[in-house]
Amino acid sequence: MENDKELVGLKEVYDELWADAKTLVRDMSKGISVYAYAGYITLIISVMIWLNFFPNFLTLLSGNGDFWTWYNAIVGAVGLLVTIPYGAKLIQWYRKLKRKYSKLIEMEKNIGDK
Repeated sequence: MENDKELVGLKEVYDELWADAKTLVRDMSKGISVYAYAGYITLIISVMIWLNFFPNFLTLLSGNGDFWTWYNAIVGAVGLLVTIPYGAKLIQWYRKLKRKYSKLIEMEKNIGDK
C-alpha cells in the first residue's frame, strides 16, 4: 500500500519533468554558463585589485608608505587571496558541469532542431 502511494507520487514528479524537460535543460544550460561568466568577471576584478595593490606594495617597499598605503596594500592582498581562487573555482565548476551535462544539452539541441 505505502509503495503504491510512493509510486504515484514519483509518477507525478516524472510526468512534470517530462512535460518541462526542454525548458529545464535550457534553463540548466544557462545556469551553467553563469558559472563561467561569474568566474571570468571575478578574475577581471582580481586584475583590477592587483593594479591597485602593486603600486601600494612598491611604495611600502621603498619605505614611503602612510596609513592609506598600508590600508590599501592589506585590503588588496586580502582581496587577491579571495578573488583569485574563487574565480578559478567558479570556472572549474563551469567546466565540470558543462562536461557532466553536455550529452543532455546536446540532446535538447537536437530535439529542438526537429
